[in-house]
Amino acid sequence: MTSLIRKSLRGQRRVLLGWLLGLACYATIYSSFYGRFDEIAAAKFDAMPEAMRTAFGWSSGFSTGAGYLDAVIYSMIGPLLLIVFAIVLGNRGIARPEDGGQLDFYLANPISRNRFLTGRYLILAGGILAGAAVILIAVLSFAVTMDMGIGIANIIAATSGMALVALVFGTLAFAVGAATGRPGTVLGTAGAVVVAAYMCKVLSDLIDELSWLRWLSPFHYYTANQPLLHGLHPGHTLVLVALVTGLLAVSFVTFNRRDVGV
Repeated sequence: MTSLIRKSLRGQRRVLLGWLLGLACYATIYSSFYGRFDEIAAAKFDAMPEAMRTAFGWSSGFSTGAGYLDAVIYSMIGPLLLIVFAIVLGNRGIARPEDGGQLDFYLANPISRNRFLTGRYLILAGGILAGAAVILIAVLSFAVTMDMGIGIANIIAATSGMALVALVFGTLAFAVGAATGRPGTVLGTAGAVVVAAYMCKVLSDLIDELSWLRWLSPFHYYTANQPLLHGLHPGHTLVLVALVTGLLAVSFVTFNRRDVGV
């Protein structure tokens, strides 16, 4: 298992390092802009149509630290970046090496399919955790030094929720790869589900008659409790954990039952 993980990490080190550097730069640059958004920015926020603010997930203005970080890091762009990173890692878990004819070299080792899947999934989970960690470090650094007035526990909760949502979609990509072994199918399916899930959240917030759609979207379970202000909702967090667990179980069942391409 250890040798498998080391070999997998060596093969993905450029992807991992590139994405971690990009996430760190993104969080650092946007967090450092706080303080430049004064009353003018607050006025512009108030002038925006309500539908536009809802679509972007901006629940409050830019004038407070929580409102600013929610707008530029935690509501839309940050989660989507981390989700794309998770889908990339999920695609490289099974589908990418199988499509490239490399899977037989991994399975030729004296290791069961379950242990192989476990090792590949640990890289996915570890990558998402590392991505969330670099965002957390950057945000915490500026939140403390620039006195944004946000509790450290709430920043940790919001970042953890964002990582958990990314893990849901990353596990979905991993499960599709385990079931099909086709990178194109993985990217197409995961991308379609992300868009559909986000649209369900937006439409449920905009149209009262479609409010039931929010329960179909993982984004709702992350943002509904406004984690930067109130922390994570225990029940919503359990739903996200259940989604991850269910998708991971599907990965093991489908991969063990099919003939893999070599």
